[in-house]
Amino acid sequence: MDVKDLWLEKLKRFQKKLYQYKTVKAIPSKWVEKNIILTNEVSRFSGRFSYDLSPYAREIIDCLHPSDPSRVISVMKGAQSGITQGVIVPGMAWIIDENPDNFLFTASDKDIAKKTITQRFDPLMRSSGLSHLIRPNVVRAKGQRSGDTDFSKEFAGGNAIIEGTNNAGKFRFFSVKTVFMDDFDNAPRADKKEGSIRKLVEGRQTSYGNLSKTYYFNSFNQFTAF
Repeated sequence: MDVKDLWLEKLKRFQKKLYQYKTVKAIPSKWVEKNIILTNEVSRFSGRFSYDLSPYAREIIDCLHPSDPSRVISVMKGAQSGITQGVIVPGMAWIIDENPDNFLFTASDKDIAKKTITQRFDPLMRSSGLSHLIRPNVVRAKGQRSGDTDFSKEFAGGNAIIEGTNNAGKFRFFSVKTVFMDDFDNAPRADKKEGSIRKLVEGRQTSYGNLSKTYYFNSFNQFTAF
């Protein structure tokens, strides 16, 4: 096979992937119930995910769909209410598979954010047969990062960034379309150098205009008004 044939083969593979792009995006809750499978590792309700156990989460995750005009979604919830498992984690999986773009996931500190990824997101991706979607966007030399770490996930069309809200100084180094801010009631209201956390996050989304989405998750007894 000469160079011309090699380039032709690469072009055919590129075109095949190009025409697999989904112009009509699946409704998030329907996609989750069709694709997400839980194991005992992440939930006592193992098997195919169903919103029958947390019907209130269906409307919240469906706000992710590009046809929904909502831009800021603030959720006041109780502990163990199924929001993390029914909105945050599958919401990130839906973005990666259906509507890929850059997104940010934060918790009150980086260790808690890491636990959500390693104990919930990664196992869910494996059990649902979606792990193959996480792959490097750039071919790297052997021994360099794989594109799949506890604080960064690379996939075709975007990147997932995992950070602690108390480490807001790093927010200004990237641009994201969607933000999931878990445990927001325990997050600092402002950073000494960067100012308002909320304004800092919104500033990372300006290039996406009306397409951006921001989720704030608060506990019932610690709800923090904007």
